[in-house]
Amino acid sequence: METIKKLLSDILNIEFVQAVLSNPRKKEGILKVKVRPIEKKGNLFFQLESFTKTQAFHENLDPISARDRLLEYMEEFRQMQASTVHMNYTVLVSKKGKVTIQKKASKGSVRPVELSHNRSKKYILEEGIPVPCCQHELNGQMQREGAGYDKLAPILDYGLLKERFAALLTDGLRAKYLEQSGYETQVLEFIDMEHTPKNILLRAVKTNQAKQGSESQVWECRKFLGIDPMLGVLLDKGTES
Repeated sequence: METIKKLLSDILNIEFVQAVLSNPRKKEGILKVKVRPIEKKGNLFFQLESFTKTQAFHENLDPISARDRLLEYMEEFRQMQASTVHMNYTVLVSKKGKVTIQKKASKGSVRPVELSHNRSKKYILEEGIPVPCCQHELNGQMQREGAGYDKLAPILDYGLLKERFAALLTDGLRAKYLEQSGYETQVLEFIDMEHTPKNILLRAVKTNQAKQGSESQVWECRKFLGIDPMLGVLLDKGTES
């Protein structure tokens, strides 16, 4: 692993763009790790985002700690793709532990990653538009007038169950809104249930391609339950304008 250690020592700097560890030796536990540079209080850190089948975990580490943590991970993975402003690297580890590193120059001009959390952001909705708490809004809107109320009466007739249903429905609608707005969306656990029951993480990556069927699925759900969430109303207006 000394060759991987040297490579990581060389590339974990301000010119680092990203890395992905994949092809785990075991098909359980951590299945993928993504690495990106970030800035914290003016210092360079690296965020390691590790994924199981249902959860995502985050660590923000200084360059040396990130290098050592990635070396630990590479004991369990067979491949790493890493890129800097000038070079792309492919690291392969055989079943017997033999390490092969391939590298080639980046094509075209690659800009350094903008690290600041204060960088300009692009929002689906204009910043500053007030949106009510979706969970409580839906809880109040699911009344007996909804076409689907009787079919869901075993849940909706009981306050505690209705509240939990409204919370799950809120997350499901948010995921669908992201999909219809051109995001590839995953619903994950971000912390163990023993710490908090509200542990759902929506992870979305901009693709600029709306998922087919998402908009109609949201509409059928709204009609079935007799709900009209403000978030959906605002997104509809934004699409029309």
